[in-house]
Amino acid sequence: MKRAALLVGLFIFAKFPLEALDELPPAWPDPAIFKAGETVKFRLPFFAGLYTYSDNTPLYNLVHLPKDYDPKRAYPLCVRLHPQGGNPDVEEFVKMTNDQAIVVGSCWPLAQPREEGKKYGTIGNEDAFYPAVALWAMRTFNVDRTRVYLGGFSLAGFTAIERGIHAPSRNVYTHFVILGAGLRGQYYPDLFKGKFAFIGVGTGDDNMKPAQAASALFKKAGMEVEYFEEQGLGHAVGDKEMATLIEWYKRSDPAVQADAWMKDAAAAESKEKKKACEFYAKVSTLGPNDARGKAAREKLEVLEGSALVAYEKACERFRLRDYIEAKKLFEAAGREAQSKHADRLVDLCTSSMALCIDALFIEEMMDYEEAFFTGRPYEGLLMVQDGAQRFGADKHFAERLQGMLKYKVLTDLATAARAADPKRCAILDKLMRARVQLWSGKGEPARKDLEEIAKNFADKPEGCDAKRMLDFLDTILPPKPAPK
Repeated sequence: MKRAALLVGLFIFAKFPLEALDELPPAWPDPAIFKAGETVKFRLPFFAGLYTYSDNTPLYNLVHLPKDYDPKRAYPLCVRLHPQGGNPDVEEFVKMTNDQAIVVGSCWPLAQPREEGKKYGTIGNEDAFYPAVALWAMRTFNVDRTRVYLGGFSLAGFTAIERGIHAPSRNVYTHFVILGAGLRGQYYPDLFKGKFAFIGVGTGDDNMKPAQAASALFKKAGMEVEYFEEQGLGHAVGDKEMATLIEWYKRSDPAVQADAWMKDAAAAESKEKKKACEFYAKVSTLGPNDARGKAAREKLEVLEGSALVAYEKACERFRLRDYIEAKKLFEAAGREAQSKHADRLVDLCTSSMALCIDALFIEEMMDYEEAFFTGRPYEGLLMVQDGAQRFGADKHFAERLQGMLKYKVLTDLATAARAADPKRCAILDKLMRARVQLWSGKGEPARKDLEEIAKNFADKPEGCDAKRMLDFLDTILPPKPAPK
């Protein structure tokens, strides 16, 4: 991966110093603001310091919940990227899913230039940004992990490939929807063997050849691809293209396929337990308020037993962002699944352990972006140094982090910050140590430092970070009651 492509977000600061913005990051949104049948605008903490478009409008995302949203049901998650010059939208995916999915309209993360006349640039970790958005949604809502879609039309389709077919997304996204777009930039389709893609384009679209190339490459890499060309269509999403996309989606929709899948599962039970469990698991996502979903869940409980309980316990820990403990629980659940010959869960536990590591990387990169764009390049450098050690065994992550460590702008800004304000940097050292302790599953020793920083720097980004970490610590490891 080329360093210039990875660090374009830093390049815009190469000729002038980064001012200390002290912009407080947004809080994690309260899940109560999202209502069934509504599309709600919201921001995430790692948007701090970033702006989009020429009017300095703060970045935002959208979430649309189905009109009959049932929190006991697991829904597909669709992250719809926006096209060139557009704002976040959810239209295509709401239509594709017949308003039966959680749809996120994602912004395009742009860094605001510090000099008039300079061009905007994207953040350096854009390929971590989109799975970070998905991971947030997976923690906030009841998401079916086997149906997580990324895509959109035109630039959104190009971006879904250029930034989505990368290591950070390999255990997050399962389906890609590429409309009026195709190959561009760098991508790693071999990491997505067995995943799914729909590629649609018009024969009058200048992007038809890139779309054809994407279809051929994805198939060669072992992805399951549905390719469709609409005759005479230019650069647009045609009616026939949309109809074909909807039919493709229905093939994996349990609301449509449940009756057939229940019959297939029953037929497979005696000889192909894994196949039967996979069918039952798909139908069970309909939840206990659907008779078929309830029956499928009961079948899974009989066939997978204690292994299913252990796996779901690990999933709950993952939703709390306690990735180190979750990884241990997935490992234990995998052993239990092996002992019970629950092969479906063996595979899920293996991929979930890998996802725990990827999620740690994604979170560190988003914390890095927030630190850098709120005037804390010194702390940003500390994160990159930590990441280089933590993820050195993964060639995809290690190459990027080593490139960032060699990037002179970052190191020069960090050195200048250390010289200009050593007292503040000493606080950032403490904050970084606390991050490392939390990411290593040993958060309690960090509590005292975090409380001090949260109190003394309440109006600064580092104080806000400390408060967030304390809230996280209290979630995974509540403070002991004072002795009587």
